[in-house]
Amino acid sequence: MTRAQKWAFVAGLLAAVACMWLIASQPLPWPHGKTAGIVPPSLVPRLQRLLVQQGEDLEYAIGINGVPAATLRASIRTGRAEGGQQLVMEYEIRPVATFDKVWSFRQSAKTVMSPRTLLPSVSEVVRRSGEREKRIATHFDRPSGIATVTIWKSDRDEPKQKEIPFDLGLDVPSAFLWMRVMKLPLNEVKSLTLLNGDDAYEVAFEALATGEVEVPAGRFDAVQVDVHIRKLEENAMASGEGADEGLAPLQEYGNVRVWLSTGGRVPLKLDCQVLIGHIHAELVAARPPPAPL
Repeated sequence: MTRAQKWAFVAGLLAAVACMWLIASQPLPWPHGKTAGIVPPSLVPRLQRLLVQQGEDLEYAIGINGVPAATLRASIRTGRAEGGQQLVMEYEIRPVATFDKVWSFRQSAKTVMSPRTLLPSVSEVVRRSGEREKRIATHFDRPSGIATVTIWKSDRDEPKQKEIPFDLGLDVPSAFLWMRVMKLPLNEVKSLTLLNGDDAYEVAFEALATGEVEVPAGRFDAVQVDVHIRKLEENAMASGEGADEGLAPLQEYGNVRVWLSTGGRVPLKLDCQVLIGHIHAELVAARPPPAPL
């Protein structure tokens, strides 16, 4: 494999990781004239109870331009912690064997959140690339509205720490769950803000159509949701400003498109067009399987 091919594989796997967890290093085009503003969207209590009571294990296959690239496994569990019952979401991303020979990459994460609100209290992300490791820990202090982000790197002696004001206060896994339990009427845009590392983003969800979707895990009734992402300036996170105020300049890239099962709102597949090509992810297994409510 040539050096250029190796770098293409590396870039592609990074893009797959970013797309799968709804965080784009490239901002996406915003739905013009439809911004809902950054306000807590309404949740569906029945979906939320189902998620909390059942727990869940999901497995996805991620491909780049039709070539298998990585697997993603995620789990949701309830448990006891200081302060009472907590909901814990964990995930791990690993390259498939052919990619692992080119580039040894791993990413894992754990978020602890309230089962009542799905708002996180603490989270940790660990990224490993070869001999290098990066850890990102976030503590959400809800009384003060300040998130403390601490970043350790294996090649740095001292950790980096940053305090970020927030309005709703979500990270990527909790925003993933919010997408699943939000009310998503067709052709309406729902938006929220989240933190990823020491950066803040606004994410908008727009349900566009319904229909049947077939993936390796089976055939399901589904709703198609387009996801739009853009990075926020630091002063916009606390103010809750929407529309075009306080936002960084935008660059246009293809949409992230997600299909959610109508039963349990399990993500079935994802498509994303990036500079290196097409990223595709499909549900391989789900325990319990998606089923009508």
